[in-house]
Amino acid sequence: MNQSSNLGSNPHCGRIALIGPMGSGKTTVGQRLAAALGRPFVDLDAWIVAHAGLSIPEIFAKQGEAAFRRLELEALVSVAQDDALCGCVCATGGGVVETAACRAQLSRDWTVIELRATVATLAAHLAGETAGRPMFRDAVSVERRILELYERRKSLYDEVAQFRVSIDGRTPEEVVHVIARHLQEGCDAASMDA
Repeated sequence: MNQSSNLGSNPHCGRIALIGPMGSGKTTVGQRLAAALGRPFVDLDAWIVAHAGLSIPEIFAKQGEAAFRRLELEALVSVAQDDALCGCVCATGGGVVETAACRAQLSRDWTVIELRATVATLAAHLAGETAGRPMFRDAVSVERRILELYERRKSLYDEVAQFRVSIDGRTPEEVVHVIARHLQEGCDAASMDA
């Protein structure tokens, strides 16, 4: 199912940004969606690490969260301006929506799809993987931190998401199928959920 031929008619050049909480599968789904659509894939966190020369935990420790959020905006803008990445699928970080300028960039230059999940699903996906994640430093419990972050970001996800997909009970391939079908049908309802 290659949709590269439809890129010229899309005001966002067909760029797709996946947003949602940590553990929602943005990278896994993004890689598979890009492959299914025959498009380039960009992991925004990997772009930041490559360009900063530091890991994300090192950026948070040495420069702080504000510096990381500036790098995140720089990455979004750079990817959006790179003609070679026209039509890309981009997995963002869970907190990309916390910066007003990132939300504006997403709204202006991207088709934004939110991956949603219950706290239980997110905790299961993150099991054993929170040690290197700065947002889980000093967390009392994984579930509580997931809930805190989601409550803080939910309205921001809602602000920019054009389409929402629940990952609960679905394999990454099933999520990709739902998104691809949505894109193929050309749905553009701001509140569309699947």
